[in-house]
Amino acid sequence: MAAPGNAPISLTLDAEFGAGTLTTDALLTAMLNRRPDISEIIFSPGRSPQVEIHGQLIPVQGARLQSLTADETRRIASDLIGSNKQAVNMLREQGFCDVSYGIAGVARFRANIFIQRGSCAVVMRVIPSNIPDMKSLGKKMRDPLGTLIIHISKKNL
Repeated sequence: MAAPGNAPISLTLDAEFGAGTLTTDALLTAMLNRRPDISEIIFSPGRSPQVEIHGQLIPVQGARLQSLTADETRRIASDLIGSNKQAVNMLREQGFCDVSYGIAGVARFRANIFIQRGSCAVVMRVIPSNIPDMKSLGKKMRDPLGTLIIHISKKNL
């Protein structure tokens, strides 16, 4: 199902990448630059990266984006975990961990990294860096998939 009023959704990345190793930050940045409406990003061995746009799961296409290997998803997971020893221990002991990740000027992410059939898989939720204004929040509330959470602190009262 395409987004209302739009043609079928697609995401192709080709010209964005030169020769050499494709970094996690470069891949995430290219995806979000091409389609800022991405809400989730999924990395799983044996599949090309996937994104969720308007509730639709879309494979990311490109000459350098073939099916991911177990080593590639493990490298992505390692990049996201960084030096977070608590997350590493939890992944080893319980088979999953949750981390936050950010790329300055691009976006922040909540990532769930888990072991699936003996390999790492990653699901990332995009958290936009900019704070929406009231007009755009009103549009989201009319969207059946939109959710609004209001946080009131004592400072605001």
